[in-house]
Amino acid sequence: MFGFDPYDSYALVCQHIADWARQARTAIAGLKPEGGAADDLSGWQERFEALEREAQAALRADRSASGRPDAAALMRRAYEALTEFVRAAAGRGAPPAGELSPLRPVPPGGHRLPPLPYPYDALEPYIDAETMRLHHDRHHRSYVEGLNRAERALAEARAAGDWALVKHWERELAFNGAGHYLHTLFWESMAPGAGGEPGGEVLAQIRQDFGDFRRFREQFSKAAENVEGGGWAVWVWAPRANRTEILTAEKHQNLSQWDVVPLLPLDVWEHAYYLKYRNDRAAYIEQWWNVVNWPAVERRLREARRIAWEPT
Repeated sequence: MFGFDPYDSYALVCQHIADWARQARTAIAGLKPEGGAADDLSGWQERFEALEREAQAALRADRSASGRPDAAALMRRAYEALTEFVRAAAGRGAPPAGELSPLRPVPPGGHRLPPLPYPYDALEPYIDAETMRLHHDRHHRSYVEGLNRAERALAEARAAGDWALVKHWERELAFNGAGHYLHTLFWESMAPGAGGEPGGEVLAQIRQDFGDFRRFREQFSKAAENVEGGGWAVWVWAPRANRTEILTAEKHQNLSQWDVVPLLPLDVWEHAYYLKYRNDRAAYIEQWWNVVNWPAVERRLREARRIAWEPT
């Protein structure tokens, strides 16, 4: 359908893995270890060096499908390693049981655009590089900047006791904040070499709440197709129902529910697909399933299910 050689896609994925691993090793080499962190950094160096060797070996392997290593499995391992390293480097590891999270609050106006967890062209042929570049660097950045402006303006209003523009800035806070947070989840919910059907806890939850994956996918896709104007389809955990639901939101925040935890968001604003799919939103949605990062979704589901209220 897309006119590409499957081996070219395979080789591109392997090359990305090798590049990421090399860049990670370079970043680690530039860090200054504190206390007993030197051994930890050495361990990360070895882990990424091994990933780079595997990716290079995959590139040298037989071109036939039967003779090639599993690039999808290697990509999942690379993505998980990169995610774990970034969190560890930022001091964002999970706290011991019973302890409060060590995460620091973001000061008003202090939000930053998170980097993409993969290169712009990593989701080809399903989502093109130019769309990813514009979507992340311009659209997502605009939500981060808008959120920061709103937070700073409200902080100034509190200090001055001047509420003349509170309605405007609260609207900006909701629109841009929801846009920033949903886009951050959106990037994390996709990965090269991903897609297919989920397994494990995700599949078990889907079967419990929707019957089977086919019906879940159909409802999610149809909900996304029918969002009016720009908006989202989102699979969420609903703590008060103790199950998952599929919701939609117009813009980023309108006509949806509160007290839910987003697990899997799909952006159906035109800027997410128009360069490649024109006005064929349904085709974009159908191809998007090829890049869904189910391991990342499962991690969020596992954390979200810790929140459970008395059913009402």
